[in-house]
Amino acid sequence: MELGKCITTGIGSLPFEDPDEAINLILENCDIPYWPQLKSESMYDQYSFPLPSEGEMISFYEDIINGREDRFAYPRELFRGLYRFAELFNQKKLGIIKGQVTGPITLGYYLKDKDGKALILDENWREIIVEAIMAQPKWQEG
Repeated sequence: MELGKCITTGIGSLPFEDPDEAINLILENCDIPYWPQLKSESMYDQYSFPLPSEGEMISFYEDIINGREDRFAYPRELFRGLYRFAELFNQKKLGIIKGQVTGPITLGYYLKDKDGKALILDENWREIIVEAIMAQPKWQEG
């Protein structure tokens, strides 16, 4: 069975603190470069930042309905690998790049309510988590 030409990319997580080290490894070894998630960057912190508190749920949905992508703009301090990659990408014409987000089930089982119950098991929180996760790639594309 012939598979044809395969191309390589990777997942975000790398064991580096220095974004330049991570990016150099990616550029040297992957056909499709991707932005690195650095060792100290928790994916749970990265993707839960736009979630509302219980008192902000209405404004969260208003932001979704009104297309306020700025609510989902990645904070530089949580996404150092992404921002450094973007700086380099703007200087180099790489063509195709790969971005990533975590899935709503992964995030939703990690996040707990005050009683220790996973938020994904609550119908309201499940919808909020899914909406937040779906909005984040839109910001990445911008």
